[in-house]
Amino acid sequence: MIIALASQKHWKIFQMDVKSAFLNGILEEEVYVEQPAGNSLDMINELREDMVKEFEMINLGLMSYFLGIEVQQTERGIFINQHRYADGILKRFKMDNRNPILTPVEEKLKLTKYGSGELVNSTDFKCLVGCLRYLTATRPDIMYAVGLVYGMS
Repeated sequence: MIIALASQKHWKIFQMDVKSAFLNGILEEEVYVEQPAGNSLDMINELREDMVKEFEMINLGLMSYFLGIEVQQTERGIFINQHRYADGILKRFKMDNRNPILTPVEEKLKLTKYGSGELVNSTDFKCLVGCLRYLTATRPDIMYAVGLVYGMS
């Protein structure tokens, strides 16, 4: 949602890394941060400099990768994909040598939990389904097929 808004408003998205001690430490005082609005680079730079001075943070610059989503910020807009994440799923579940297909499921396919097929580890299956559900964030074309498989878990 934030990426879509930033793209629509022609804003740049910056990323900062916070040391884990800051996140897990006990604070004796309340900390409030007002998020800068708009595309004022001066105000954004000032906030980043203040945060680095006050807390253990590192300025990572323009966001390019976040939670498995690759972010490309250009003059034409912001583009996202999950190529690395998808490749990781394929390797993790030993499917990286498979042939790609355009439509990942047959029309009117009915799946059943019962049958003569090979049994699979239910934990691995649920993990794979969860990975695929996250992949639908940038791949709505696989939403139907993932939904069918999700119904099996």
